[in-house]
Amino acid sequence: MLEAKRLLAGTAMTVRQVAHEVGFADPAYFCRFFRRETGASPGEFRRESHGRPDGDENTTLR
Repeated sequence: MLEAKRLLAGTAMTVRQVAHEVGFADPAYFCRFFRRETGASPGEFRRESHGRPDGDENTTLR
């Protein structure tokens, strides 16, 4: 999940592209898995992590 977070936070790759890059053949399953693991959808995570290229959810948003 760390690589997926990094890609979502630090690139303009689509969720579909991120899913495939981290080994998920089905983007819908990736979204469900990501939400279960992080508590946010990939899109929500991307919006919340704007400005945090490392995707570290422990970093305070500014």
